[in-house]
Amino acid sequence: MSSKYTVYGSIVIENKIDKDLELIRKTVLKEIPEKDLSAVILGGGYGRGEGGVLFDGDNELTFNDYDFFVITPKLSSAMKKHYSSIFYKLHKELTPKIGIDVDFGPIVFENTIPNIPFSLMWFELKYGHIVIYGNKNILQPLPEYKGNNIPLAEALNLLLNRASGLVFAEKKILSDKTNSQEDIEFIIRNIMKARIAAGDALLMTNRTYDHSYVRRVELLKKIKDKPIIRENNFFGIYSEAMEYKLKPEHKKFVDAGLEKVFTETKNIYREIYLYTFSKYFNKSLNNFDEYLSALKKEKKTRSLKQLAKNFILNFMFDRFKHPIPDVYFRYPRFRLFFSIPYLLFSRPFDNELRKMLSADTDEKIYENYVKLWNRFN
Repeated sequence: MSSKYTVYGSIVIENKIDKDLELIRKTVLKEIPEKDLSAVILGGGYGRGEGGVLFDGDNELTFNDYDFFVITPKLSSAMKKHYSSIFYKLHKELTPKIGIDVDFGPIVFENTIPNIPFSLMWFELKYGHIVIYGNKNILQPLPEYKGNNIPLAEALNLLLNRASGLVFAEKKILSDKTNSQEDIEFIIRNIMKARIAAGDALLMTNRTYDHSYVRRVELLKKIKDKPIIRENNFFGIYSEAMEYKLKPEHKKFVDAGLEKVFTETKNIYREIYLYTFSKYFNKSLNNFDEYLSALKKEKKTRSLKQLAKNFILNFMFDRFKHPIPDVYFRYPRFRLFFSIPYLLFSRPFDNELRKMLSADTDEKIYENYVKLWNRFN
């Protein structure tokens, strides 16, 4: 059988997903008038036919989440806000019924699709999705994206997001509490996401990338003799993480020792993180002193409108409590990039970090990082 939603699932799980999607479609249409809904699109792994299947004895279960994108005609600000609240309510209602997270992304107006700026998310959605309601060709006007020309800034943002996942996972590992099954799955999932992000970043630096998980493994295999991959035995690590994505299994990682698996992943991630930033800055970065120096010296052309917006966003975060003038004119994600060496790679906390995160105490550093990440990841 040619699977529609998974690589390893049987007709049993495929039928189960069909029923889930039909329930979601009907529930959405009960709440949103058809005139105000252009399309509901399934993205993520299930949308590209590579969703995860958790095998529990003889049972096959969906794993992680369903990612939906909502396209509407142009709406007033009030109606957009109203419908956004409805989709949040549907997320809360449908998740326990379905058994995995049912996530709806921010509403996108149909007339904006031809001019949507490039992002990895839209690249992957364009070439791997299923429309469960509405115009089947609604994404056709998206600009043509090429896997051999992904801007390296996308790799940096991906690495930042997955580095944050490692920060949160390490927090759970080092907690005094005994990790619950939910914590264990969270830790392993973020380790695997970080491994995949590291491999994806290498593909982007090599100007070869694909929306498909399966093809990405094939592409990395072609360059597995590159020193950064060969010396870290990284092809096997990446392949294992992709296998987890398609067919998650937790026991072997628990048996190997979560802290050991985490430390090994973090060490490899450090190497690939610096390697990718070296490619982006076009200069060798051998340590995080050099990384922070390059980060602070980076010059970007910004319009007056963007400078003003950045200033306002930074002011809203720390109210000029610990002003670092240059930082106020950068997009706030800069603060997150700056913090990673400290929060993940053991650089000692210093006054510069405290100012960057507007934290008077070390305890506030993590708390404020999480606030920033939730807003600007």
